[in-house]
Amino acid sequence: MQPPTNYVILLLASAVISATSGIYTWHRKRAERVKDMAGPLLLLNGSVWSMSYALELLATHLPSKLFWIKIQYASITLIGTGWLL
Repeated sequence: MQPPTNYVILLLASAVISATSGIYTWHRKRAERVKDMAGPLLLLNGSVWSMSYALELLATHLPSKLFWIKIQYASITLIGTGWLL
């Protein structure tokens, strides 16, 4: 079974854009000495989720799929708690 390559490409692009935005805002807020870091953390967690979902779709063996699912789950729980910050 072939992975949906268009979907994987969009997920990887989303991960790169989210990670870049998260790192940029992290450095920007640190330079301005702002204490609120919820935005960059949400962007970085979203990036981890997108990347792990894309890698899950590309994985061919069950143990590797389960590994990426566990990474996704950890990222999803951190996104949920990030909204509370």
